[in-house]
Amino acid sequence: MAENMPCDLNNMKYIVKEAEHLEKLGKLDEAFNAYTQFITRMEEYLSKVTDLSETHILKDELGVAYNNRGYIRYLAVDFDEAIKDYSHGLANNPKIACAYYNRGLIHYRMGRFYEAIADMQTCIELDPNFQDAKMCLDQAMKDRNNAQQSKHRNS
Repeated sequence: MAENMPCDLNNMKYIVKEAEHLEKLGKLDEAFNAYTQFITRMEEYLSKVTDLSETHILKDELGVAYNNRGYIRYLAVDFDEAIKDYSHGLANNPKIACAYYNRGLIHYRMGRFYEAIADMQTCIELDPNFQDAKMCLDQAMKDRNNAQQSKHRNS
């Protein structure tokens, strides 16, 4: 791997490409480590960059790396850490529709319907053709309403 390379953009791009390749091969532990290395180096690099036009592009890439690492955590059923990664990714790149979907899906699975609905709505605003998000939004709204009705009956 690229651990001993100096911290420059070309090396970081190599690391993230390697992470994506490892993920496609199903080598999730190695991909996770490569994404973590990229995230750490990119955050360090961004803390020193003064050109704001450059930071925008780099933050977009950082957001995608957080989303991808979050997905690996999701697959490992590490939902709390996955949500943190999705949230960090969105803080860097708020235009990643699938990060809202991924985070919303976890909220839904955990019974946090309001959070799931908010994330699915944002996902659909960013990508109106995201069919899975539309289906999840519909189901989350039904389940929220059912939970509210059940709560009122039991009160």
